Amino acid sequence: MINIDLNIWKEGKRRIPTIFLLVLSSLIYINVSAKESHFLKGEGKFVSFSMEHGFDFASPVQRQNQYYLDATYPKSAGSGNALHFNSSDKVSIANLSLGNTYTISFWVKFDAEIKANGNRQDIMYGISSARPHLSVNSESDGKIGLYTSQGNNHRDVKTAKTSWDANKWYHLTFSIKNNSQKIYVNGILDTSYSFSGGYSNWEGVSLGRSTGGFAGTMDELSIWSDDLDQSTIQGIMNTKILESHTKINKLLAYYRFDKGSNDTLYDLTTNYDGVLTYNSNVKWVTSGAPMGDKSTTSLGSSAVATIQTDSGGIFSALATSGFSSDEGVQVYFNSNAPNSVLKPAGVESILPAYGYMGVNKIGDSSDTYTVVIDYSSISGLSSTQKTKLVLLKRENDEDSTWELASNASHNNVNTGVITLPGQTGTQYVLGTANSFTDATAYFTNSSAGTILNVKNNGTGFGTMASGLSGASSVAYDATNDYAFVYRSNTIVRMKGDGTGQTTIVTGQSSTRKVIVDPDNQMIYFSDYTGGTIKKCSYTGSGLSTVKSGIGPLGIYLDKTNQVIYWADLGGSYIGKVNVDGTGSSTLVTGQADIRDVAYDHINDALFWTRGNQNTLYKKVGAANTMSLIIGATGIYGMDLDVDNQLIYWAENTTGKIQVARTDGTDKTTLYTSSGPIYVSYGRYITPLVYAGMGNALTFDGTNDYVSIPHNASLNLSGKYTIMAWAKTHQYGVQAQVIGKSNTSGTQATYSLFLSGSQGWAFQSYDGTFDLIYSNTAPTINEWYHLAGVYDAGNIYLYINGELVGSNTSGTPVHNSIPLVIGGFSDGQRFNGEIDEVQIWTDALSATEIANYYKRRPNLSNTDLLAYYSFDETSGLVLPDLSSNAHHGVLTNMTGNEWTEGPDSLSFEIYESALVGDTVGYVTGWTSYGTLSFTKIGGATSDFDINSTSGVVTVA
Repeated sequence: MINIDLNIWKEGKRRIPTIFLLVLSSLIYINVSAKESHFLKGEGKFVSFSMEHGFDFASPVQRQNQYYLDATYPKSAGSGNALHFNSSDKVSIANLSLGNTYTISFWVKFDAEIKANGNRQDIMYGISSARPHLSVNSESDGKIGLYTSQGNNHRDVKTAKTSWDANKWYHLTFSIKNNSQKIYVNGILDTSYSFSGGYSNWEGVSLGRSTGGFAGTMDELSIWSDDLDQSTIQGIMNTKILESHTKINKLLAYYRFDKGSNDTLYDLTTNYDGVLTYNSNVKWVTSGAPMGDKSTTSLGSSAVATIQTDSGGIFSALATSGFSSDEGVQVYFNSNAPNSVLKPAGVESILPAYGYMGVNKIGDSSDTYTVVIDYSSISGLSSTQKTKLVLLKRENDEDSTWELASNASHNNVNTGVITLPGQTGTQYVLGTANSFTDATAYFTNSSAGTILNVKNNGTGFGTMASGLSGASSVAYDATNDYAFVYRSNTIVRMKGDGTGQTTIVTGQSSTRKVIVDPDNQMIYFSDYTGGTIKKCSYTGSGLSTVKSGIGPLGIYLDKTNQVIYWADLGGSYIGKVNVDGTGSSTLVTGQADIRDVAYDHINDALFWTRGNQNTLYKKVGAANTMSLIIGATGIYGMDLDVDNQLIYWAENTTGKIQVARTDGTDKTTLYTSSGPIYVSYGRYITPLVYAGMGNALTFDGTNDYVSIPHNASLNLSGKYTIMAWAKTHQYGVQAQVIGKSNTSGTQATYSLFLSGSQGWAFQSYDGTFDLIYSNTAPTINEWYHLAGVYDAGNIYLYINGELVGSNTSGTPVHNSIPLVIGGFSDGQRFNGEIDEVQIWTDALSATEIANYYKRRPNLSNTDLLAYYSFDETSGLVLPDLSSNAHHGVLTNMTGNEWTEGPDSLSFEIYESALVGDTVGYVTGWTSYGTLSFTKIGGATSDFDINSTSGVVTVA
């Protein structure tokens, strides 16, 4: 007997097998019979020939199954498409038969939260009379179960997980081998169970169901005749299955959902195409499942997943603290351009030719990770592009707009690496930043006695303060909105608008440069004649010497490492010393007429100016010194913006303020003066004024928050009121909107927060927790106005201007932790949007709260302790628009979380926080009416009010 297996191929296929002609001298009988096969769709069948002869011999070649993708099936970029089901929609797959061993794996997203006491949803349902099925059962426990049967005996295995967020992608895998059933959630074994007896075969299956069906989106469904282990499951989670997969001969059905029609869901493996039954139009949608061309996985508390891009880059995700041994990260790469290249403000271009990357967290971890992209080996990037290189991020392919994730401070140009900590699960693409960001240079014109400022794009020039003859140095703290100026032997502190000038230090006859440390509220200044570097607090207290016996002219503070660098004019060298006076050393010598110095701790780059050389110098690490800027006539003072990799300098001879990138490119003149100039860089804070609702700030519920440094005035007592607009994206977990409290309650002066089960809440702490709850669950994605009032022993909670509860409370216990917006001081972060926060040192009445409920406050009111309008468009500072400068700093945020309100006043009433400059009420109308208003430019117009619908539009 001779057994010969031949591959017979249909016309037009990609591979043609070699044909061997076997000639035998004896008579041959040929019996042709077709066999079952496991070819990917459209690629042919195995056909077996039995050749009878007078003897037997073993075939020299063992038959091996070969798999080829349907050549007509398109390769999508990223996750491609998915199919949305609407409760009664279904896909019928006939003749799909499963035995006692199989695995079912897919990505799924639910339209509504799945939790206890919800409606049952059948994701998958058997068509046979035995009806084994896969379904979501939330009738009693919110779990997802695998249900199998032998006759009327059902075997049920359910997940340990009991709740599933709406609009979040989950990867689910269900496997059976003989009597063992397992369920994997996001690549990790969730539960397993064993039963006695066998199982009924699947004989046809329905995705969704006409009654009690699935409401959500499905993608990447694969069905196997094997029980895949956890490692194999993790391998297919983020990568499309290819012919080279080691278990390809076990793949029974595979649905990518990328090629579909109004009536067919295509199977890539055999003939198990699905027939669509819809109650309306077929809903093929963009998928957000985290899929790539290739992926890698790493587990554990020190997990590091790394993948190489097609262009030569190396992309990594590093687990930070909090990952358990069975949690981890997956990274994936797509060589195609992303399906959208919409870029935000501040970005010059997205670079789609280099593909895009993604990170998926294994397990159900909420922990953060660090993203690293090594672009040093990517070909085609110019040196200018590398200096501007940034990472942009989005949630997934469903998200059409990218946001800026990194800035120049994350980009080490010398090593070619961008490092971005504090990430939570998203996609990334390379891009280049605009030439300059919106920051401002502050400088002194000593002959005119003025402090001037100008944005680094040359616009916004203005005078901050005047009448300061002899002013020779200025330092600006944007966090606290303070400027410090040296003039006439004194150091003067003032607000950013030049008001509130106060002398804090006197008797300093030879100060040359002042620098600030906003985090610790300390100032440092050089005393050239006295040969010292000195420091004191923002009030002038604690004046002391950091370093003596030197000749410092310019100085610079590395705030991250708390190190001061000085330019020693007398000794012609650069030195450094810790802020506590320890660790002094000499860095560079032989620099005659050295004037000023700066240090970039990200790239280990030192910068300095030499007046007699008209040159700005740069030295990176141990590398040789290079002349960065030549021809800077009379160059004197300088400053460095590490975040945006910009350097500013003053040319006293020409009277110019200049700015350039730290690689010397994009040199720009910002201002030309007639007198000597000394430059100091600072953030630009100008309150933006919007009609209507303006902007708000979005918090991710993981680690985003705004921190406002502790100040004694924020320890409220006697009488106070706290108000905020808030919109939550989830309910069921506790999260603070604003307060001076931690999660444990060991420090808990006051808090407006969202409770886990009792609605909005207000708490004042007098040694015990005095609480008020609204006892009404908030509607997800709906705006609410919250007001908490303390009035000498009594507390009140108002929601949308209405009193919902009161309680008694003693004198508040004070603490020294920061005031935090978007979470407690140490956790329980808010997932949603916050706007229009006001803090008053008075107990506002019900009438006043109703008034301020929809109106911005009067900034001249002395009872207004802090006011945050949230009307910024970018940046990491939340300005306090009151006169008290309790500015906030966005933490673990990129500065792109500012979300726009409506551009016009035609909107549904709760689409954004309802706040205006003035307020007017129109009630009980029976016909169309108008309400006049005056535009900022002075023109008068009207609101048109529809009496039937209540819709308000601008006439």
